[in-house]
Amino acid sequence: MLTINGRIRLQRRWWHAAQTGSIAPADEILDRSGATITPGVLELACRENLSATSFAKAAANLARTAQLTLSAEQLRKETEAAGRRVMEAQETGRIDTAWKAEECRVPGEKGETTRVYTGSDGVMVPLITEAEKLHMFKHDGYAAAWERLVQWRAKLARSRKRKAADRLLNYVSTRREMICYPAFRAKGWQIGSGPTESQCKLCTKRLKGHGRRWDRPNATAIAALDTMERSGQWQNFWPNASPIAV
Repeated sequence: MLTINGRIRLQRRWWHAAQTGSIAPADEILDRSGATITPGVLELACRENLSATSFAKAAANLARTAQLTLSAEQLRKETEAAGRRVMEAQETGRIDTAWKAEECRVPGEKGETTRVYTGSDGVMVPLITEAEKLHMFKHDGYAAAWERLVQWRAKLARSRKRKAADRLLNYVSTRREMICYPAFRAKGWQIGSGPTESQCKLCTKRLKGHGRRWDRPNATAIAALDTMERSGQWQNFWPNASPIAV
């Protein structure tokens, strides 16, 4: 058995009966059911894997920092299995959400209210500079920005550019209530997409990279470990991952 204090060898007596099969009573006492890696080692492997560029790198770092030897393939299987258990715990409610809407209280016009910011990653249409888009919508409001876009579209001569402009106008018009930036800023609300884009980058860092390919279930399992750590809920899954006393 591999523990965070090194590898130990366990010898226990097995009993067999034709009617019930084989059993090792010591396994039930240890509550390990024959597992060869303790929760302490598994937690360290999962934590190391969060920021590693590959499973091989995570295994190498684990060996250098904690003198725990796992092959890259074993580390992969163990961390993905742990991620699947995290997903199951989240879906069944054994790991609760990190926060609830009623906890997000801010002063409102009619007293205290709740507010939750959400964001979504979008696309940039390379026809208007980022500076032009940001300044007009941010400072002058939707109506002024819309008028500018209509005037700009009318000056386009080629049908291909007009079609691209029409797509942009349709994109903006369907999001009118979402981009009333002057009113939002007056209320102290966030309007930038930076936090959303940054979080998208951080949460997918472990999954992206040269030569990396994933099965969907395994990618989801690794992402579950990452989101649990970023939500400050790591100890909810590993409350006490100390090695087993033998």
